[in-house]
Amino acid sequence: MSTDRQCESCEEVTVTHYCVSCDSHYCDPCWKRQGPHRPGKVGQDGLPHEKTDLNVVEALRDILSPPSSVAEQDELHREDLDTTWFGVVHEDNVPVFQNYDRYASVMADSLCSDTDVRYPQLVSFIGQTGAGKSTLVKMLINHQGPGITDSSSKFPSPVVGSAINSTPTSADVHLYADPGTYYQQRPLLYADCEGLEGGERDPLAEKHKAADDRPALRARQKSKPVKKLQKAARCSRIEWATTPEKRKRQFAVTQLYPRVLYTFSDVIVFVLRNSKTFEAVLEKLLNWASASIEKSLNQPLLPHAIIALNATENSIDPSQWTVKEATQRLLSDIDDSIALVPQFANYAEYWRNRGKKIKSMKDLIECFYSSVTVVRIPTKGRYMLINEQVEKLHQEIVSACNNAYIARQKARMLCDADGLQIYLQSAFDHFSRDLDTPFNFIEVSLKNNPIPLDFRGNILKLALAIRDWSQDSIRSGPRIFKILGPMVASCIMLDFARQKYQGTATELFDKHYLHHCFQALEDFCAFHWCCHFANRSGKCVNTRAGHAKGHQNERGKSIAGGEFESSFSADSYCEIWKMELQDNVREIEKTLQREIFGNPSFGEEAAAHKLHLHRLNDFYGKFGSAYKVVSHSTCFCCLRELPEHALPCGHVLCTPCINSYGIAVDKYCISMWRCPLHTDDTVWKEPYLVRLKPPHAGVRILTLDGGGFRGIVELEVLKAVERTLGGKIPIQAFFDLIVGTSTGGIIALGLGVQGWSVDSCIDKFKSLCGRAFSPRDFRGIPGFRKLAFVHHHAMYKTRPFVGALCEAFGEARLFGGLQDSNSYQTKVAVTSATGTGQQAVVISNYNRPRNSDDQQGYRYERPDKPDLELKVWEAARATSAAPKYFKPFLCERTGNLYWDGALYHNNPVNVANHERKLLWPDTANSHPDIVLSIGSGSKHYLNTTEESRDRLRKSPSPSSTYPPHDVESNRVLVDWARKPKWTHLWTVLVNRVRDVLDSDRIWESFLLDVAEPQSLQRERYIRLNIDLGFDPPALDAVDQLDNVQTAARDQLYGAAPYKSQIQQIAARLVASCFFFDKTAGSLSETDSGFQVSGAIYCRFGGESASMRALGDYLRLQQTPDFQPYFSIEERYREAHAQRVIIRESVIYDMISRARFNMEPVTVHTSKQAARITISLYLKPEQGFAISGFPRSLIVEESLKLTHQKSPPVTPRPIFKSEYHQHSATSSKSSRSLSAPIVNRDVYHRSNSYPFYDEAKEDENMNGARVRSVTETYVPTLHAQASSILENESSDEWDPADGSSTSTRIELLPSQNADGSLLDVQLSLADADIGRALEERFKKRDSDDW
Repeated sequence: MSTDRQCESCEEVTVTHYCVSCDSHYCDPCWKRQGPHRPGKVGQDGLPHEKTDLNVVEALRDILSPPSSVAEQDELHREDLDTTWFGVVHEDNVPVFQNYDRYASVMADSLCSDTDVRYPQLVSFIGQTGAGKSTLVKMLINHQGPGITDSSSKFPSPVVGSAINSTPTSADVHLYADPGTYYQQRPLLYADCEGLEGGERDPLAEKHKAADDRPALRARQKSKPVKKLQKAARCSRIEWATTPEKRKRQFAVTQLYPRVLYTFSDVIVFVLRNSKTFEAVLEKLLNWASASIEKSLNQPLLPHAIIALNATENSIDPSQWTVKEATQRLLSDIDDSIALVPQFANYAEYWRNRGKKIKSMKDLIECFYSSVTVVRIPTKGRYMLINEQVEKLHQEIVSACNNAYIARQKARMLCDADGLQIYLQSAFDHFSRDLDTPFNFIEVSLKNNPIPLDFRGNILKLALAIRDWSQDSIRSGPRIFKILGPMVASCIMLDFARQKYQGTATELFDKHYLHHCFQALEDFCAFHWCCHFANRSGKCVNTRAGHAKGHQNERGKSIAGGEFESSFSADSYCEIWKMELQDNVREIEKTLQREIFGNPSFGEEAAAHKLHLHRLNDFYGKFGSAYKVVSHSTCFCCLRELPEHALPCGHVLCTPCINSYGIAVDKYCISMWRCPLHTDDTVWKEPYLVRLKPPHAGVRILTLDGGGFRGIVELEVLKAVERTLGGKIPIQAFFDLIVGTSTGGIIALGLGVQGWSVDSCIDKFKSLCGRAFSPRDFRGIPGFRKLAFVHHHAMYKTRPFVGALCEAFGEARLFGGLQDSNSYQTKVAVTSATGTGQQAVVISNYNRPRNSDDQQGYRYERPDKPDLELKVWEAARATSAAPKYFKPFLCERTGNLYWDGALYHNNPVNVANHERKLLWPDTANSHPDIVLSIGSGSKHYLNTTEESRDRLRKSPSPSSTYPPHDVESNRVLVDWARKPKWTHLWTVLVNRVRDVLDSDRIWESFLLDVAEPQSLQRERYIRLNIDLGFDPPALDAVDQLDNVQTAARDQLYGAAPYKSQIQQIAARLVASCFFFDKTAGSLSETDSGFQVSGAIYCRFGGESASMRALGDYLRLQQTPDFQPYFSIEERYREAHAQRVIIRESVIYDMISRARFNMEPVTVHTSKQAARITISLYLKPEQGFAISGFPRSLIVEESLKLTHQKSPPVTPRPIFKSEYHQHSATSSKSSRSLSAPIVNRDVYHRSNSYPFYDEAKEDENMNGARVRSVTETYVPTLHAQASSILENESSDEWDPADGSSTSTRIELLPSQNADGSLLDVQLSLADADIGRALEERFKKRDSDDW
């Protein structure tokens, strides 16, 4: 408030105050001596002169006295066009709703590299025309305390109306950011709505927007009929504007805008200018709310109301400047208005008839709002008072938003930034089509906030299916859960049998399943069961969580006040359902025992499958047809595991159910002749084949960078590899997972989903590039190309691009529906980004768990409803919506907005590595067979010296371009915001793309994470980015496509380093086609160590064309002096390697009969923990490991035997999931029903003690070193620990308590139904033995590893 200046009286430089009336600075002693400042003296406003801060005064003067020059006003309005959020324009006298994506722009601009999930809160400013809404918003934005002048104009703020012009200023609804919260978890967004009394006069901003279009229009007049060129926006025809009255601008302002703002605002700030007409203005406040309160269902809370009395006389009672006093005084003064004002009386009567107690105006207002407060803003002249009151307004806004956040949190209906974008887009579409039908929050929530993927969530989904698809007679709550009970009980008993749990069914059910059943019941009653209140006006359709408005019928009309009512609730029914479930479980258990007793050769699991199949068909038969009940996130056959395999009927089943109800036709190939959910309805002419990855077989990964038309380079690389492999096997058949970004994503979809050959993909890709980069109009007119780009924010047209994608990919969905079971189903993922730029997105043709996405920083999308799945062409459009080049892609079915995946992962190798761990957790802690990353071309790539690699590592990361997240002061924010001009969304996103286009740097960083520089395992990770010999052209330089393609071919077929690299890639891919499978029970101990038997198999079993082609490839490797062979080697004992020749007869069988039959082999090892490698030698000098090797074969088998001999003392269900959270002090493994499960073998993470790390084992050859690492191989540790402890005779191992060594170290494994390893954990009796064990490891020589 005070500054160091020269006092104009005593002339000393000291703390002074500025007097506005005197236009002078005085120190405290001199202030009192000035005549106008002496006691009793007052100014023209009847108050003593105010001590002020000149900085505050100047800042507020700039706001309160805007420029009067027409030219200056024009410039301000043109700049403010970019803040337009949504509005209505008229084209040929037809109103059109336009969404300018301002919300997405604001959220993208505020994105920080380390920002957690963000929950934006909307504050809407409404009121009379000329009341000062824009002025208040501008003051709030510029209100930064002492630093107000520093932040002025750095964040966009509204244009304040000129005193000489009575025309309304703001048009439509504009959106602004609050600087103080902009980078925080809950940013405040200010919506400035067009004035309520603007009438049909076009606001100044609307006129300037139209004027801004005229140059473009004049240019177009010469060539084609004129159509108004609008600023870039998403347009929706307003279908309800069928009368002249509804086509008026005022109708949209008073009817359409309130429906959106009231529905989504946390706070409504109603601004009025004269408190003497408060009754009339309050009437408008209630009218505005009444237009909206009945136009949404299941709204989690009503908005809070803040009444801002602008331009209040400075001479009022000082106590009224407090918020509490102003609220109480003003509302009490108009209490009598309920009886005196007819409209208030009507509203009061309306709510009294619906059970509300209306005794005061506050009671009436709170029928429409959660709370009401009043803040007075003084008129000009008292600048410090204005500053203080604006601060109070900001505090009230923040307080109300905090209350709204807590209320949404309690209702479990919080919405993050991307979720709010989806809700808003859905509301825009909804209210453009229909102004009267209520917007239902729950319906939109189910589309975009999936029910959890756990046992509770799966039960809930099935309950909702019964509610939605069954006959009316069984749609009562108790009836739904009574029908559901036998099905749930049968699924539980099936899980008992599959997991081979010990103990009574009732005991296990009560301990591990019951609370999940209760949670499903609670969620159903809270979010999906409607209130039972009914009267002559209809039935209430609100749920318990969305009952903030009282009772509403399906038309949104409020039919009564009061709380949620229902005779069916979780509290009242939980005990009933518990008894029903227990009775069903006991009944099924007895039936199962009778079935086994009557047929002793019938195992428990087989009997459980048989009984469950009968119950399945009985259950789904109640729906009339099981075709109605489809989920892409829940296996509706068992309710327990993750659905992965889409059948021709549309149902998606998990792997255990496929194994249970299919027929094995080959090694890890299952044929399905019918769907178990409706066996009588589905008997297919041809069996549906499901191919499973063999246990412990490795994973083959292909990643494709983004790069625009330069994707042709990636295709040429793939063609070269395919050609080296003989050209008869599709290249995609050699990969388990393909992940692509942008143009690489389009290629991935074409190869892996559509099954195109590489040659076909090249032809389609070149055609697609030619049509995709269709320039906009005015390209040839100087200056107008830029103008068109400014309007559209995209250089190229959208429709030609979409048309080309639709033509190429068709209308098939990416996941679900009929699949071609005769070809290898490669898993494909493409990367994208949300419309706000807040998060990366992965879109795929497979299903996998979603419990670890946050660790990698991206969102995995898999809708539950089939109709919400993206089509293949839509996935291609989503991954390639490159900012600057194309507009973002909007999926109209879901409201999701997508940007190009290059915003986060131009090189998607990190995504691919994370996805493969979730898809195949049995090999999550092992290296893949191969990771092949292909770039879109570079210059001087072959010069990968250590110097160049250091340069890549030290180049700035994308996060370095972001604004600070942990803001210590507004000054930091302001400094970051000092830009020449506020950046648009596309500008921010383009900058991010540029930052991450250095895909080679991303690759180098990835390599450092997965393998040490000197590790032999690094050879599995291959990066191929062709050196074109010149600077890669721009992404859209399609005229250079042929030149780039020719340069890539010249390098691939002419440069020796590339030819050698291609040959090694081909050999490694061939080796990965073979895997070793152990014979059950073949482990035995010999005089020299251990041995286990098994056989080598080919992944192409049953695929005639690929098997024959692979045999032909092996035939060509034969020479008179060499026959391809497998070598079985124990690490550090290579001299004792076993050689298994691939005989000519085996190759002949592959070619002629499409069969690969090798004789069984016995693998010998010198010790239990020995690492074995089986390699394929296609040439004498070099071999490549077959799939899944190296491995510790003996340890894997011994763990199974140990588990069979020593079952857990206290049996309990231990559910399979990708990542278990093991406590360092836990002595037993546990399986959680709160996560989806996958029927695959798993080794787990543990951080209890320093372990041996297989990724670094090559460094241990010269001495054993124990490292504390995150990726561990627990079975190896146990084998080593057991060996040391059991064989040591040193006194130091004698326990003080006399217990044996075996009691001090415990192995806790569990296994799948087929006997394969599921889980293992090492438990040490105490920390001392852990430390001693570590020291003992350090003393052992290297052979003991």
